[in-house]
Amino acid sequence: MGGATLNPFESRIFDLELQHREFYVDANGISKERIVGKNRFVFEVSNGIYGIEAVVKVPGAPAVPVPMKGIGYSFYAAHKKDRPTEGLGAGVTIRLEREKRGAYPVMFEFTYADQANESGFTASDIAGKSRNPAGIDFILKLVESAKPEHIHSMIEDMRELDAKAAVALAKRYEESQELDAQFEAIRTLAECEPRSEDRDKSVKRLFEMFSNVDWMKQCNIAKALGISQTPLALSSLMKISGKGSHEAVQQWIDEAIGKYKR
Repeated sequence: MGGATLNPFESRIFDLELQHREFYVDANGISKERIVGKNRFVFEVSNGIYGIEAVVKVPGAPAVPVPMKGIGYSFYAAHKKDRPTEGLGAGVTIRLEREKRGAYPVMFEFTYADQANESGFTASDIAGKSRNPAGIDFILKLVESAKPEHIHSMIEDMRELDAKAAVALAKRYEESQELDAQFEAIRTLAECEPRSEDRDKSVKRLFEMFSNVDWMKQCNIAKALGISQTPLALSSLMKISGKGSHEAVQQWIDEAIGKYKR
């Protein structure tokens, strides 16, 4: 089923002019007309990006939405040139030809030789090799120039590649003004900090966030508290039990609490 709109469809007009008749009076006082102006239409369009979600349905149990991972670095490297970039005209990928009157216009859409390549790493390399040093290096290079709204997915991808590198990256963004990046950083620290005392600082912040975030983030909080495996994390799970904003949240809480009993 459809998920979040990660990047909206966009179109922008930079220049629009039509050739037209102009009436004027010449030096002898005689009314005349002339054709002035040009037929010109300069515009930019870009495809949107949508996320998807799966739904797990078990007879006799509520449906459980499952966010699908896939909008990460391999996707970014493959498709980043299809989206508008900073500055007017910087993201143009379509050109209009035969725009004169009396002709059918033709629209060309362009791809690029390096479409699926970023900083020497291909999208398939990044997607196909977990714990790949090249993938870790790629993320660290890309994060320096990434837009704030993309940082959270970079932290998430780094967490899957290498816990130590993920902690280092998360510490840079735990006070970020971009709330998704801040949340993902704190979640990462709650899961991956090597010392339990340090993990508990982030566990406390996740507990304080619980009532103020959407149900998907509540599920992620429950998952992180289950991974944290500290007494404070278990205590936090017990306190938030029954307070989720979606029925799926309680299932994640119950599963997380179960990890402490095994």
